[in-house]
Amino acid sequence: MKNKLIALTLVLSLVFSLSACGNNEEKEKTSENEKKTEEQENSQKEADKVEIENEKEKAGEDQKKDEVKEESVLEKIEETVLLEQEGIKITALEIEDDGILGKNLILLLENNSDKKYTIYVDSMVVNDFMISDLFFGEVAAGKKAKEKVHILSESLKDSGINKIAKIELKFRVTEENSFESVLESDLISIETSEKDSVEDSKLDEGQVVLDQNNIKIIAKEIKPDSLFGAELPIYIENNSDKDISLYLEDVSVNGFMISSLFSSDVLSGKKALDNLTVMWDSLQENDIEEIEEIEFVVRVREKDKFDIILETEPIQLNFK
Repeated sequence: MKNKLIALTLVLSLVFSLSACGNNEEKEKTSENEKKTEEQENSQKEADKVEIENEKEKAGEDQKKDEVKEESVLEKIEETVLLEQEGIKITALEIEDDGILGKNLILLLENNSDKKYTIYVDSMVVNDFMISDLFFGEVAAGKKAKEKVHILSESLKDSGINKIAKIELKFRVTEENSFESVLESDLISIETSEKDSVEDSKLDEGQVVLDQNNIKIIAKEIKPDSLFGAELPIYIENNSDKDISLYLEDVSVNGFMISSLFSSDVLSGKKALDNLTVMWDSLQENDIEEIEEIEFVVRVREKDKFDIILETEPIQLNFK
């Protein structure tokens, strides 16, 4: 009997021990599961946060793209015959986007004569601002050619132009191997789909250098760290009845003479923004670390003629 009681006691002790172990294991499993669940929830929250931030960033990028698209509108033009003379026919077809470089005006050149001709754009004006372009197209007798007049984004930006409302072109035609002009056109105008969107460029702010004979010159804020050296933007407004070529000569910086070439052709009633550039080499040769003053003489000639119609005394600009 005693042995039975001892055996029963041992069995009950074993049962309770196993039950206790089972409960502990169950508690550990439950705790571990709860921990995993909490970690998963936290991970999900972090993933949701990242997704929300990505969505916000994407939305911001999309908005910026939309703004850029809105700013860089591709203007449209009607197909227009610009010139038809001496067997030469020039037709404006369309404006195309040229990416970061700017835009192109596509021209169809037709030579219905018996001679080979070279066609140049002598002057280009966009929204009344002179815009530089080196364009020429060669067309053999009886042939046609499609050519692009490049309208550089940098030139548009410098002139404060976001949308092209009007393009004006002057053409010059020469025979093969000759510099003599067979034909010189007047200024020919092309209106675009943005003709009612002309904006005030507000470039006529700064130091007034000259306001004489219906010619105004304004010096803008100097750019000391441009690509080739220091640049002084010069705004020119020609309200005279003559096409002019304007030069800044006898240029000195901080009293040192500097080799610098500045010339700008501005047609009657038009504007221009060009840069007087002081090269890095010139500054270094003269140990100039900071530009304190620039001095120059303004000389104005009638375009393609040598007679000076306006000349100033030395003009000094201070930047201290």
